[in-house]
Amino acid sequence: MEEAMKTACINGETEIVEIFLDKIDITFLGVNTYMNISCQKGWDEIVSLLLERVDHSLFDFTAAMNEACRCGEADVVELLIQKVNRENFNFDTAIVEACKSHLNENLVLILLQYINRSTSDIEAVSGKAYDYGWRRVSSRLKRMIYNDISK
Repeated sequence: MEEAMKTACINGETEIVEIFLDKIDITFLGVNTYMNISCQKGWDEIVSLLLERVDHSLFDFTAAMNEACRCGEADVVELLIQKVNRENFNFDTAIVEACKSHLNENLVLILLQYINRSTSDIEAVSGKAYDYGWRRVSSRLKRMIYNDISK
């Protein structure tokens, strides 16, 4: 059962995942693994199903967010932010993963709204933005720094 559910999540088989959720108690299976795989692959419909049908306390949302960021899956990141209490995420590590992937400037722009400026390594993010030619991220960071200094 566990391997079949894992395969369905890997392949983005939303209907099969839904059948499993309808027919069996998957809380005894590796729900965290299913969430992480779905976040990696960008299967937002499966992520949404899992969020709707499985107790949130069974998930490690920091790991799920980091997987989505590492793979550049902005739609999944936005879905997680919309449907999960933001206190369950570490946005500082998420933005580091997003910058490592260098896949999606828009993803970094999304995460910049949620980082803790006092604990985030803004200089590292700025360096990555420069390296990858992310002008919008560079511009946003400059505005953030200016606003912090102006206060």
